[in-house]
Amino acid sequence: MGFLVIVVLQAMFAAHAIQRGHGWNWILLILFCPIIGLMLYAYLVAIPEMQHEPAFGIAGSDVKPFRDAESEIQYYQQQVELADTVSNRTKLAQALVRHDKPQEAIPLYETSLRGPYQDDLQLLYGLAQATFAAHDFAKTREILSTLIQAHPNAKLNEQHLLYARTLGALNEFENACQAYQELAAVYNGPQAKFHYAMMLKAHGEAEMAKRLLQEIDTTAKQSSNYYNAYHQECIGMARKELG
Repeated sequence: MGFLVIVVLQAMFAAHAIQRGHGWNWILLILFCPIIGLMLYAYLVAIPEMQHEPAFGIAGSDVKPFRDAESEIQYYQQQVELADTVSNRTKLAQALVRHDKPQEAIPLYETSLRGPYQDDLQLLYGLAQATFAAHDFAKTREILSTLIQAHPNAKLNEQHLLYARTLGALNEFENACQAYQELAAVYNGPQAKFHYAMMLKAHGEAEMAKRLLQEIDTTAKQSSNYYNAYHQECIGMARKELG
């Protein structure tokens, strides 16, 4: 009976690690050192995520109203001081990026990307977002290349969009165009077309940029209220550009 419980937990935790992109180091530890692996994964990953996100189907309780940016950052700083876990550092780093302090977020991600977390999908993506916001585009490309190589079978549309934007920021126009065109076939929202249009406009391709913006507008008019509400900000920016 005990053996069966361990096998079931191994399957659950390994599936969770794959789904969340936590890397093969955790999966191998869970499978080949089950007692230690399960205990470490539960304490360091599963329980912190259950407290903050709807992991394992359990609704998180971390949605809190904040008066302002500083109060949000202070809250997550206090959480890190209470328990310096990867989950708490990630929450703090995300808040710092949201509130235009990416340079402070970068070391938090870098500290977390060690041991079993060294190729964690979400941590690598968070670090890429932070370096992009800090305008360190060469570093962003390096991080995203590592991420894509480490997770060849994952659905990485947002990561590929950031990669295309990074190429544009590095003035690699042809490579960026190719990246956006490849992304167009799989990206569901208007964001890829919008960022592609903005890059084209910046390079003097006004007509092509206008066509993409018109496509965003047309798709929005033909789509559901949910689609328009979900992508409201991007659709609004596209319409503003069209005048």
